[in-house]
Amino acid sequence: MVAGGAAGAPVETWTVLFTDQVGSTAMRVRVGEEAFDEIRAGLDSRVEAALEAHGVVVTKSTGDGVMAGFTSTAAGLRCAVAIQQVVEERNRTAGEGVVAPEAVALRIGISVGDAVVENGDLQGTAVVEAARLCDVATGGTILCSDAVRVVSANRSGCTFGSTRGVDLKGLPGPVQAHEV
Repeated sequence: MVAGGAAGAPVETWTVLFTDQVGSTAMRVRVGEEAFDEIRAGLDSRVEAALEAHGVVVTKSTGDGVMAGFTSTAAGLRCAVAIQQVVEERNRTAGEGVVAPEAVALRIGISVGDAVVENGDLQGTAVVEAARLCDVATGGTILCSDAVRVVSANRSGCTFGSTRGVDLKGLPGPVQAHEV
């Protein structure tokens, strides 16, 4: 007999993506609440469109980012690239007619592994690993676990930087990771 997750939720393999807006608190203080809310809403709309276009199954706001679950690792990778592209396009066009436009930067972490869906939220080590990879990524980059690279089997069309060990808070490590 195979045990499920909490409350009998089935354990399934998920690709988990986290985004985080770099420097969001400092930007909020610098530009003010209303201006920041407008910037965030515009960014959220673009990210949401990218998620939906790539088949996101589970999503949750994290305040200044998002957690997203995909049943396809390749789709998760393609979505991460699309998100960085919409941020870049937003930054290019945000200055039109504005004296001092505010550029935004997102960092993204992606992992793959078994998790359970509980009350519309993903739970499991893969979720923690994706969040921690996001935490150590720099603005404008995507950092994924080596498992993501292997599982995608080059179906994503992405290229990967060399493998590097990354220490992630709370996880035995280092975790082998790649910049996408």
